[in-house]
Amino acid sequence: MRALMYLSLILMVVSAHGGERPPSPVRTVPLVEIDVQAVTTLAGSLQAAQRVAVAAEEGGRLATVLVDSGHTVTAGSELARIDDELLQASITESSALIAAAQAAVAEAEAAVKRADTDAAALAKAAERQAASTLDASRASSRASEAAAMLARGRAQLAAAEARHTVLSIRLERLVLRAPFDATIVNRYRDPGAWLRPGDAVFDLVSTELEATVDVPERFYPAVRDHATSLQLLVAGERHEATKLRAIRDLDPATRTFRVLASLADGAALAPGLTASVELPVGPMAKQMVVPAAAVLRGAGDHLYAVSPGEPATAMRVAVTVEFASSQGLVVTGPQLKAGMQVVVEGNERLHPGAAVMPIPQGPAESEPEQPEPEQPAEQEAKP
Repeated sequence: MRALMYLSLILMVVSAHGGERPPSPVRTVPLVEIDVQAVTTLAGSLQAAQRVAVAAEEGGRLATVLVDSGHTVTAGSELARIDDELLQASITESSALIAAAQAAVAEAEAAVKRADTDAAALAKAAERQAASTLDASRASSRASEAAAMLARGRAQLAAAEARHTVLSIRLERLVLRAPFDATIVNRYRDPGAWLRPGDAVFDLVSTELEATVDVPERFYPAVRDHATSLQLLVAGERHEATKLRAIRDLDPATRTFRVLASLADGAALAPGLTASVELPVGPMAKQMVVPAAAVLRGAGDHLYAVSPGEPATAMRVAVTVEFASSQGLVVTGPQLKAGMQVVVEGNERLHPGAAVMPIPQGPAESEPEQPEPEQPAEQEAKP
């Protein structure tokens, strides 16, 4: 459709110029000066924020498996259950022992109360010489024995309750649960398998992902002072990673340090994916930005701008591409001025002084193109 439009424009111009070489129709956009942060593009990857093997804490027969490889689970959800028949019986027995111990304590408390009453009564009687001091002494001893029996009963009750607590904890450990929101990547055991404590049943990776990139040491001050987030290109899609963390440990072999950042929308991606990472290495500043299609690379980077006045002609403008950003290519050059019309389509057939027919590009089309590096090799910002 666009080719037909160009052909129609060319035919109209040819007829209007009586056979002379007509102006070349070109699409243009204004050169903009916007706030841009200097970045360098590096090769990185995605990794799970957490990875864990879920293993049996208690031995026994694997009774039920509720999930399989590839399933997504939430924190605390049940994954599998080990047979609990024996522990359930032990808990029933423990409950009965607690009830018996509670009854024994109640009986001992009543005995202590009676013994204390008798000892007190005989002690008063002995003072009035209505009872012998021997009987009063024996009553006091019986009260002490009753108190000791009560203490013993309470200790037995505490031991029974503690054992019941241990059994309840062991019963809960027969249920294997997800420690965080995750994806099941491996399942190792089938229902009916016998497990020992420590036997792995599942491998889980968290649905929360983070980007990781190894950064040359010369960028450490810039990352420390200016980087707060990363822009990623993953499988053709743009994503942002925040909560950036620079690991203060330099690899002596590669002279790089590692940078990590969390992805807010990591659930739609997968660990291990390659990412082209735009790492901020400078402050936010006003920069000249053009779409990638405007710059002709090769023997001297340059673009074509439309010279002011009539007739409109192509003007070759030498530029230096400082770095690529999500807004386009940041360029510098002594001839660049904000607002000048630069050619983004049809520039490959131009030469300096060629007559042109500018066709302003619409707003929907004029957004700077995001360059996608064919290889995620390092593209450094110029110092």
